[in-house]
Amino acid sequence: MRPVEAQYLIKDDMAVIEMAKASGLTLLSPEERNPMIASSYGTGQLLVDAVQRGCRQIIVGLGGSATSDCGTGMLRAIIDAFAEGGSWDDVHALDDVRFTIATDVTNPLCGEGGAAHVFAPQKGATPEMVLALDVRAKRFAEFSARHFGFDRQHVPGAGAAGGLGYAFIQYMDAQCRSGIDLLLDAVRFDEQLADASLIITGEGSADGQTLMGKLPFGILRRAQDHHVPVMLIAGRIKDRQQLLDAGFSGVECINPPSLPIEEAMKPETAKRNIRQAVSSIGMSAKIAFIFNEKQKSKYDVNMEQQLIENCMKLGFGMMRLPRMEGTKDIDLEQTKRMVDTFIEAGGKYFDTAFIYEGSEAATKASLCDRYPRESYYLADKL
Repeated sequence: MRPVEAQYLIKDDMAVIEMAKASGLTLLSPEERNPMIASSYGTGQLLVDAVQRGCRQIIVGLGGSATSDCGTGMLRAIIDAFAEGGSWDDVHALDDVRFTIATDVTNPLCGEGGAAHVFAPQKGATPEMVLALDVRAKRFAEFSARHFGFDRQHVPGAGAAGGLGYAFIQYMDAQCRSGIDLLLDAVRFDEQLADASLIITGEGSADGQTLMGKLPFGILRRAQDHHVPVMLIAGRIKDRQQLLDAGFSGVECINPPSLPIEEAMKPETAKRNIRQAVSSIGMSAKIAFIFNEKQKSKYDVNMEQQLIENCMKLGFGMMRLPRMEGTKDIDLEQTKRMVDTFIEAGGKYFDTAFIYEGSEAATKASLCDRYPRESYYLADKL
């Protein structure tokens, strides 16, 4: 272990701790990542400090961890501070402390959907390490169940932060709350939806794991309650159809297919591509397309009518077009439906750019070959 400086919030008798500040993946270089030896000890030291400062309500944000030690490092740090030379049963400093863990991960501790199999690979684990970590977690859970007489390894959230969630739930009787809900409630998100007609949210990489309680999915759930459509943008897209089936009105990759990953990861590139993606969404017929026959029943008809009435003010950006699942090929049938929807709503202005692979050919197939040339305007940015 090496020393790490970490900050946390104290307000009255409440502490808010982000475990990633002490045990996070970003604290390690790619070469240093090894969940077989990474420890949550530093997170335990933050808890100890908070308790020693008089905090009796402690909220711990789980996520972004480099660890997969089931919280054993954290437990050891607490024992060392409050019962040196003893065991967990000798720790009494936490008897009147209430713990809440904030996580949007609902995975159990062990098994194919558990901490090791789902999350350890992104922390540097090889396939062999994943198996070893899962076995280690099962043994620890079995030991803990015998000791306490109950087993909480299957409680949703136990697999969060490499099993740190399990340690909190099993050893500290922590309440598990959605981190998204804590955040959205704090900013009064539902109130802000009252006048919203579209939400754009995103993350670095969007795939099936997005639906396992990640922030965009939490936003989607709230928005669906208010009948507000949600567009998802990301630097990488996988499992697009699964995301659409979950309820996202659109799923857009901000990066052109030919953009090297090294360039895409640069902050200035990412900011530029995000701005372009958001602009494209706001100024294209993709907004109208979210009210296709499949989605129409989910949204207020008045909202649809308002959108169509305003559609003539928009231009259709033919750059980031939908791709076929698992390929870089543009989905021409969906693109044609988007073009038809836009034109039916009174839109006439289209634009494209040759740097977006396949966009000009798709424009020809979906627009130029199907509509009289005098019926629309087309800009190519040259």
